[in-house]
Amino acid sequence: MSMSKLVSLLTYVSANNAFYKGVMATQGITDALDISQYPIFSRKQLQENRYKMFSNGYLAKYNTMALRRHSTSGSSGIPVNVYWDYPDYHRSMLTLWRRRAQYYGIRPNDKSVNIEFTTLDSTLGSEKILYKPNEHMMQIAASQLLTESNIIKAMDAIDDFAPTWICAQPSALRKLINGYKKCNRSASKGLRYIEMVGEALTPDIQTQSQQFFGVPVVNLYASQEVNGIAYECPHHRLHVLDDNVLVECLTPKGIATTGYGEAIITSLHNKAMPIIRYNQGDMITLLGVDGEQCVCGCTAQVIESIHGRARDYLLLGGVEIGTDLLGRLIADVNNEYDDPILEYSFVYAVGKNKITCTIAIDNTRKHWGTKVAEALTNTFYARVPNIVSFSVVMSDVYQATSAKHKVWEVRD
Repeated sequence: MSMSKLVSLLTYVSANNAFYKGVMATQGITDALDISQYPIFSRKQLQENRYKMFSNGYLAKYNTMALRRHSTSGSSGIPVNVYWDYPDYHRSMLTLWRRRAQYYGIRPNDKSVNIEFTTLDSTLGSEKILYKPNEHMMQIAASQLLTESNIIKAMDAIDDFAPTWICAQPSALRKLINGYKKCNRSASKGLRYIEMVGEALTPDIQTQSQQFFGVPVVNLYASQEVNGIAYECPHHRLHVLDDNVLVECLTPKGIATTGYGEAIITSLHNKAMPIIRYNQGDMITLLGVDGEQCVCGCTAQVIESIHGRARDYLLLGGVEIGTDLLGRLIADVNNEYDDPILEYSFVYAVGKNKITCTIAIDNTRKHWGTKVAEALTNTFYARVPNIVSFSVVMSDVYQATSAKHKVWEVRD
């Protein structure tokens, strides 16, 4: 890990960020450059203080929409927004691009297809499954890969576009592979590399993808809050992107630099809205380095395993309903109504064939409750066949823990 970057960040924050100055005062931090003195920062705290965390000068940029906004879908049940100054965002992404180029020869101008659970524009319906922001990139909404016809459309679009590489959720890529096989079709010949994000990459899916596409299939551990966290080298070790983040883990005995525990992440580049010792919520096993160099030449720490990112699915009427789809419903409504939903959960009652969505709304916008509930219901039925009943319940109760709780449950 680049100690100079950590020192530079903490030096900047201690001089230019009123929120963290308050943290230092209340926590009795005596050395602003000693990361070990900083407390754990929860997702709930990030959500509640998101407009207080701007460093000097950046609130004005936020007010003029000059910052880059990253919105999480809230797979933990607590959606959040993080804001970046564009130069810092590009510096944050640089370390990942360097690894892509070093290991697999992949560069920013290579043609790519991004398949994640974005819905693009919910008003366009299921016919709109892709978007081309420029000649080098195509985006496909994994949330729309619910029917055979849409999967075929995605396959046709990918083959016509002829990408050099694909970035996808494992579940979305699995649907494409099954579609290609069912139609007895081969994948695009120009493809050289596949990157998996957003879900647990199990060995069976990785092996199946490598065998079908005949290219390296690589695991990227990342989040909307901090960008890249760890990246798989050609020797199958998931190296921490230590020029971008500091990774620690919260064990039963406290914070440690190695071991099994909750991922605690510090972003080394975001000065607009600093993220220091943030509880990512995922359970990880973090290995030490001890000066050992991987065969690939990297000496960064290795995340041996990641737990807690797998999605639980329920198949209803041919639609896979799980945390990715339901989290995107919340994100769509939050984007439409300026983030009124602070926390949520979904429960499916098998006997009643009913999904109940429980939401907590910002106190200043309680009067929007009926509209938000209607928007959630309409958005749900726009994506899921009318074969299950859906209702929304308001709640003032927050989850007490900073860790991820189960937001999608199936009950008898």
